[in-house]
Amino acid sequence: TMAKLGTRGRYAVLALCDLARQEGNSPLPLARLADRIGISASYLEQLFAGLRRAGLVHSVRGPGGGYRLSNQPADIKVSDVVRSVESGSEGADALEGAITEIDDPTVALWEEIARQVFAYLERVSLQDLLSGKLSLDELAA
Repeated sequence: TMAKLGTRGRYAVLALCDLARQEGNSPLPLARLADRIGISASYLEQLFAGLRRAGLVHSVRGPGGGYRLSNQPADIKVSDVVRSVESGSEGADALEGAITEIDDPTVALWEEIARQVFAYLERVSLQDLLSGKLSLDELAA
């Protein structure tokens, strides 16, 4: 199934943009990162579990430890970030499916919109976000 676009994805992308701005500096502790983007550290920890599993970030232990991006911002696609944290939310989709037992002619529309959005996010890197290149004309084909 298609990953959903939601708050988890949005905060994960925001967190990685913040980490990207840190690059070259010391690793960023989660508590500080959570503070900077305005969410709870425990929520950010859940997101980073998915980001770590996907190999998008890695942790540095010990004093001065924290998280770093695993790749250059130009090599991290927004679609991968969103997928890594949203993929656990399929249960909600199944539930919604159970509720709408009626013949719903709009389902295909929303699925197609989600597909189009992800096709676009496949083309956007963290670097594009940081440099404000978000129109299809500006994105590298």
